[in-house]
Amino acid sequence: MVRAVLGGLLVLLSASAAQSASNPTANALRQQLKLLRSQKTAVIRAIEAQYNAVIGRGSLTEAQVASLRAAIRRQEREQLALATNTTDKETLRQQYDTLRQALSGEIAVDSVLLSQLRSQKIALIRLVNRLYAAQVRELEREIRALGRTGASSHASSRSRRR
Repeated sequence: MVRAVLGGLLVLLSASAAQSASNPTANALRQQLKLLRSQKTAVIRAIEAQYNAVIGRGSLTEAQVASLRAAIRRQEREQLALATNTTDKETLRQQYDTLRQALSGEIAVDSVLLSQLRSQKIALIRLVNRLYAAQVRELEREIRALGRTGASSHASSRSRRR
């Protein structure tokens, strides 16, 4: 009895593994999911580094400030591309505007601004986590949908053979 159950389980697992291996679209989506997760980690680290650099702006050279401005612009564009609604986009723009103003010296960096920048850093990281989570959920939904359609076509081909 146990052998029959284990045998059946083994057949099911090998069939699902074969289905998974034979679906290049699902594999590509899994790779994209893996890349998205690693990209999220890199983006969060970059945000932390940018805010920390702005907070400690006094120790930066002009070349470092220019490089940081370019990185901030690039980061903002990437995150705006992920945002799906106008509220998130406006929040991103406001936070990056404050960051650029503090970096350029347009606004004085005092204890109030430092507190605000730290709060914004936390809020931005939460927003980025939420945006990436939405993208991850979408990819996972597509992978599951491919698995269901593949499993149903696999089951129907088995029933035709009988």
